Amino acid sequence: MKKILIISLSLCLIIGAAIYWINTPNCYLIKGRSELASGKAAKASITLEKALKRFPENPLISFELAKAYLACQETKLANDLVLDKKLLDSLKTNSEFHGFLIDLGEANNRSNDKKRARFFATKYLELHNKDEISKKKAREYIILGEILEEKSVEIWEEAYNIAYTLKAKELKSTIKALLLPKYLQEVEQLKEEKKFNEAIAVLRKATILGKNAHVLYAKAVINNELGNIDLAKKQFEEAIQLNPENDNYKIAYANVLEKAAQETNDYTKRKEFSEKAKLLLRSAKDTQKKASLLSKIINFNAKYKVTDGKLETITVGEFSYPRLAFKIRPVSDVILQSYKVIFLSENNLFDQYESPITTDDLNTTLEVTSRNPVIDKPVNAQLFINNELVQEYSNKLN
Repeated sequence: MKKILIISLSLCLIIGAAIYWINTPNCYLIKGRSELASGKAAKASITLEKALKRFPENPLISFELAKAYLACQETKLANDLVLDKKLLDSLKTNSEFHGFLIDLGEANNRSNDKKRARFFATKYLELHNKDEISKKKAREYIILGEILEEKSVEIWEEAYNIAYTLKAKELKSTIKALLLPKYLQEVEQLKEEKKFNEAIAVLRKATILGKNAHVLYAKAVINNELGNIDLAKKQFEEAIQLNPENDNYKIAYANVLEKAAQETNDYTKRKEFSEKAKLLLRSAKDTQKKASLLSKIINFNAKYKVTDGKLETITVGEFSYPRLAFKIRPVSDVILQSYKVIFLSENNLFDQYESPITTDDLNTTLEVTSRNPVIDKPVNAQLFINNELVQEYSNKLN
């Protein structure tokens, strides 16, 4: 009888404890968190709404419910919960809550509620652990910089330092992709304001992110403006080496070399600068800018002038042939020995013609017609005099 009584009392205690546990905040929290973790955000919302009615002063229930609302894309409901001053004060040391402030800020930013986004981002800055070094913090800073645009450079620089400390290559790459355009945008603004030394200082910061062709190019342009020609030339060459397909770099560098050639009285240097500029332009695609600069360089160093150049297509019978017409005019005592015309199709040799230059050829329109008919691809032409390339022609330029 005594044994039965003890068992009955034990069962009553267990049932009572279970009933008590079912009605505690922790029971609701465990259930709501479990539902949220398994992707049942709507179900978690219902569980936690019931809990909040029973325990309206419990900040952890409000926090978990806000997370459930956000998972259901009910951003406004999540906002209303988190904006409660009591909740903010209660959870100000909770690192998980700090991270949620960033999530909530990002959601508001996406829905174009910039005011709320900035509030949560600013609150995160106020509460979070500034000394923490973690990938989580670096990722939070990436989002933070997108919300607080006026502080983005400073925030992303800090994120990059964290990623660098942690040797997190992927994070470093992500942050670098965000910072570089910001640096280059700032440099362009400083260039317009003629604040070249300040622009160089910004580019030094960009260099810390690793070697980049556009950073080197921007440095070259500014150093050229500051009169540091030798340094500018070195940086142009490094930029082209890193990105050999960028014709803008080549044309800008050729332009610098052309000006340097005009400003020097040293014939050897003038020739060196001009030849290097022509070499750069030859490797660039045909554009009006390239043609104009190449013509300028050639005329500056002219031993002769080529005028009235025109590349066109003529029809003979059933076929069409490219024809180049031009005039050669001597402007020095240099003996003009020969000219050569090379026709190119997609940078491949299409046909070529070479002839000695006679007195009768000077100041007369010379016409060279390809022996090969055009099929369906554009043909360009190069004119050489005394084995020196002096002009390039394209139908696109006419």
